[in-house]
Amino acid sequence: MTLAASRFCIYICTLALLYAAIWWLGYPISIWFLLVLFYRFHAKTAWRWAVVAGLAGLSFISLISKLMVIDWPSGIIQDWIHLPWPLG
Repeated sequence: MTLAASRFCIYICTLALLYAAIWWLGYPISIWFLLVLFYRFHAKTAWRWAVVAGLAGLSFISLISKLMVIDWPSGIIQDWIHLPWPLG
């Protein structure tokens, strides 16, 4: 039971960090970081494949955003620095 509880705490902390990163960095950049870190540390893939998975996820949400005209939440940094379309 302690293994299940520790994994539960890890996933809850991961979600809390995701929400904090969305508040700070914005949705697209935060999702990219989440996917890269998840594939690297939870799935134990190589850095190269983790970055490829993160870019694939960013490409997918960019495609959905373009097709459905969705504005993802921007973060504090995106309010200070104007980033190009998929990131800002």
